[in-house]
Amino acid sequence: MKLIQIGKTSDLLKCESIATKLKSHSEQEIMMLVMTAISKCIISLGIEMQKETMLVLAEDIIAKFPNESLEDVFECLRRGRRGDFGFGHNTRKHLNMLVISEWMEKLLELKSLEMEKLHQKTKHKEIEMPPLSKEKAQEWIDKIKAKLGAAKEPQKIKPLNALATKGAGKPEFIKHSSQSNCNHDFDNDLGGKLECIHCGALMPKKGLI
Repeated sequence: MKLIQIGKTSDLLKCESIATKLKSHSEQEIMMLVMTAISKCIISLGIEMQKETMLVLAEDIIAKFPNESLEDVFECLRRGRRGDFGFGHNTRKHLNMLVISEWMEKLLELKSLEMEKLHQKTKHKEIEMPPLSKEKAQEWIDKIKAKLGAAKEPQKIKPLNALATKGAGKPEFIKHSSQSNCNHDFDNDLGGKLECIHCGALMPKKGLI
């Protein structure tokens, strides 16, 4: 299994968690890597530890920090043995889960700061556009219209004055009689209108508009 080389704290943000690693790698393989990190730590601190104790310690680390990465474990123990995180109430010659938990807590605080920096950097990374002149703005509008197609102005529909006499100020309508079955015979000339000689219905003398 290949681990990411850590040069700075922000590199830890790229690493997969132990829980994710366990989906594609055996627990024994993960355990051996954690024990390797523990072994380097105790050698650096000059601590004697039995293999069985190292095994239990590795199991505890995996169980307590499944959401952290193997790189986190290596970096935690590396910085811890170098004295970056201190030893609290413990002596330098003693390594247990209490010490490792304190170290991991301090490492996670550093990771949290890096995550916040990354968030702020992404949040404020906006493209600033220079102010546009009216001519340039209009040029952009024209290009957009050319692509989308300028909307045609709807034609205005003139109102239809049904049965209105041509040239009259107000429309004139045929006057219907109660005899709806009348076969109109407009022979009676009333000047501007023609009247049916049977039912009295009126029709404009001139053609309709």
